[in-house]
Amino acid sequence: MGVKGLQSYIEKRCPEVMIPVSLATIGHRFYRHHGKQAVLVIDGMSCLQKFYHPGIPWVYGGQWRQYVDQIEKFLKALERAKIEPVFFFDGRVENKKRDEWVKRRISNRINVAKIFEYIKETGCEPSEKLYHIPVALPQLTIMALKSLGATVHNTRREADYEIAKYCKEFNCLGILGQDTDFIIYNIGEYFSSQYLNLDSLTTISYSRDVLCSKLQMPIYQLPLLACLMGNDFISREDLESFHKYLGQGRIPWAQKLVPMLSNYAASYGNRLLSRQDITYIESQVFGRDRSKFGRIHESVSMYYLELENVGETMPERRDGQISGNRVRPIHATVLELTKKQQRFSDSIVWNVTKTGIVDCGMSFEDDNDPNLPSSSPVLRPVRQRMYGLLYGIGVKAKNGGNGMKVEGDGIRARAEGDGIGVKSKDDKIRVKAVSEGVRVKAEVDGIEVKAVSEGVRVHAAGESIGVKAEGDLTRGLTENPRTTRSDAGEPVAMPTDHTQLVVGQNAVMEWHVYKGNPLKEPDIVPALPLDSLKDGTPSLEYLWLHSGPEVTECRLLTYLACMDCSISMATIKQIPPEYVIPCTLVNYFLQSLPQDVFGEIELSAFLATFVTLPLYDVNALVALEVSEVKGKGIHLATMFMRGVSTAIKVDAACGKPVATGDELPWKYFDGKLFHAKYLIALQTTNTLVLCQKNEDVAKLFELLRQCVLEGRRS
Repeated sequence: MGVKGLQSYIEKRCPEVMIPVSLATIGHRFYRHHGKQAVLVIDGMSCLQKFYHPGIPWVYGGQWRQYVDQIEKFLKALERAKIEPVFFFDGRVENKKRDEWVKRRISNRINVAKIFEYIKETGCEPSEKLYHIPVALPQLTIMALKSLGATVHNTRREADYEIAKYCKEFNCLGILGQDTDFIIYNIGEYFSSQYLNLDSLTTISYSRDVLCSKLQMPIYQLPLLACLMGNDFISREDLESFHKYLGQGRIPWAQKLVPMLSNYAASYGNRLLSRQDITYIESQVFGRDRSKFGRIHESVSMYYLELENVGETMPERRDGQISGNRVRPIHATVLELTKKQQRFSDSIVWNVTKTGIVDCGMSFEDDNDPNLPSSSPVLRPVRQRMYGLLYGIGVKAKNGGNGMKVEGDGIRARAEGDGIGVKSKDDKIRVKAVSEGVRVKAEVDGIEVKAVSEGVRVHAAGESIGVKAEGDLTRGLTENPRTTRSDAGEPVAMPTDHTQLVVGQNAVMEWHVYKGNPLKEPDIVPALPLDSLKDGTPSLEYLWLHSGPEVTECRLLTYLACMDCSISMATIKQIPPEYVIPCTLVNYFLQSLPQDVFGEIELSAFLATFVTLPLYDVNALVALEVSEVKGKGIHLATMFMRGVSTAIKVDAACGKPVATGDELPWKYFDGKLFHAKYLIALQTTNTLVLCQKNEDVAKLFELLRQCVLEGRRS
């Protein structure tokens, strides 16, 4: 989000700060002087709409081959310019930015409603004015970049701090992004992704020196200026009194306020601020409201790159000890693999196991059609089983290495160091402190977990999240029916074997966008055991740390269990590996959705898309024309891509039974091609017609169809 009002102030009042540059020229100059490539740190999220620009058809669910081709051309242009890119992508949404996140999601849904209204009225593609990126774009962009050999990092929070720190630590050329915080950090050059031309690599550079010269202030006080203007730590509302003081009773317009604030900041000279300086400034800015003291210090420390444990949302766990609101020990090696997976791949495993909070914000579905369900509730059971796998719900002792001992029907986990015991009997959970006076406390985005003597209290320090317990944790879902919502938005008490839901232990806090969800609070979604597996839920230790044919088979069986798929292992092994994810997904839709939503027509359209896609190169897909745009076809494509995103996460949790190279959706799906096949299937489901009269393709179609229908339960 950056510094409030600074971007518009620069563009309107200090345009000379924006200097046209050529990244190619800068890269070649660096190479001549240093004999090596320049490293450019790229804020990946800021480039999404640059990579997937409105010129690529965006309404059909994703033109993924065309998109990957666009990214590949960009990477090759950087290579020719002697520039090595390092991409960073945001982790989960931070609590202090949740309100803004909700506002943007609501705004997006209004725009999506206009898109579907236009499609229903005209049967045509909407204009660029209604442009909306396809779902799962950040996740698939990461996969595309990695498949093309680029270096990609996921962060544990919003990425700007880690981007700046990386740039400073490795003495990088600069940062490509669109966040005014990058002007404030005194590191490298800051290049605009908004003004970037992907072909010529021209853009603009924001000059800190010119900005400071125009404002007549030293560069060391840019962090203070950012604090006084408002940023991610300090809201404009927090600064109203101070701004009124400077304006003698009225808040000045930006063109007057910014010079006033820069004059104030300049009074502290060309030096770093001391803690004493900051305490005095906070007393002037916040007055007697001491609850706000510390915010300027934290903000300035961020800009000085001095924050510690940035992105950590819970205390680190030492193996066998309770930390935060989790009570089940996790093998140390699994924790390290989780960190590595979060850093270099998808963040879902880290977010579930470490924070218990999952975001899913983008929606491209028809909320106004009562016959079409939202994908989030449809896919919720899959996520619940994945959460159960990650939390070890239903793990039996024989699965090995999960640090738990089975005593009858109960599970006992004990941390000797802290004197805290966790015991379960008769399917009831009891948490007690073995030693008097033991206190465990963790605050994670408003969730507070305390253990004092023999009582445990779990509650929200702010808005209620519907999770509260005292004493023996005997309160269950009956006292909290507002755990989640049906697709129509009605409260639903979700079934669980546990008498109490604890976020991070046996439940996940989901911020998901779907029909009927006002996003006023998160859904508390229970984790479910994999009851369909003969030996129960396997442990992560077994799936991730062991090897051999039995483990390989267990990984795939676990994936199939999470997807609620009864296709036999023998049949799965008969189909090409790149079709495992799409086939298990459409099998799930066949079992989960009404036939009028997902029946023979829809199945035929998807299967025809999977098998005919290899017949097309990028140019042929670009040239492909769609005679009519159907709202249901758009909705189904979005649901499918959301399902692909979920299935890829499940695959990661199961230890990758489907190799990364076989997950890539551009191997089996193209939005425009699917829409064309859907229009044909509405007229006929004849296999040869759908398969473009190619007999080899038709044979593959029938193989996949038999596979999908074999696993279908009536």
